[in-house]
Order: sequence, then structure tokens, then C-alpha cells
Amino acid sequence: ERIIFEYLKQQHANSGRRVVWLNEHIERREPYDMVVFDTDDTVLNYVEVKTTTQSSKRTFEISRREVEFALEKRSKFTLYRVLIDFAPTDSNKTGVSITMVPDLSRHLGKSLQMLIYMSDLDPH
Repeated sequence: ERIIFEYLKQQHANSGRRVVWLNEHIERREPYDMVVFDTDDTVLNYVEVKTTTQSSKRTFEISRREVEFALEKRSKFTLYRVLIDFAPTDSNKTGVSITMVPDLSRHLGKSLQMLIYMSDLDPH
């Protein structure tokens, strides 16, 4: 999350916009990790970050609450997928790649596939 927080702060540095990282000190259990506020304190964007260190891992967990929130906020919800490579093959690379998925609701059922994992099955 820190990578995206720093990235967003840099992106909005000269605009007067604020980036607030909800989970910087404690997990808040919200369906998003950060909020970008415009100069008049209106919400521009809710940000959810999903991070992995495995380049082969193409799946990630997203809660029902996060999906519902993304559907509700539509263009105001952005998902960032962060891949941290601790052993980059090219020494010129930072070892971090970021994929941005703006308006996740537009992609659900199209270019993204959804996996459902049920952790507490009650066999009947």
C-alpha cells in the first residue's frame, strides 16, 4: 500500500489534492485503502490496493464488500495491482510493476474473471 500511497502523492503533488491512507497505522476494515480528495474536500477517488510478490500469481482476493463498493462508486473506485519482484532480472528496473484498473465495475464480467472461494462451507 505504501508504494501506491507515495505514487498517488507524487501524482497529485502540484494539484492541491490530498491523498489519505486509511490503513497507514491500523487496518480500518473499509472496502478501500485510500481516498483522494479534491481541493474542495470532495472525494475524487477511492483506491483499493492488491499486492503480490509472485509474478505468476494472476489471482487475488477481493471481498464481496469491496466488489459491492466498487459497483456503487463506479468511476470513483480504482483498483491498483502491485507486483513486487525481489529479484528483478534487469538491473535497470525497480522491481515493482503497477497495474491500474479504473472503474472496476466496467470490467467485472468482461476482461476480468472472478473466482469465488467459500471458506466456511456448511455441508448439508
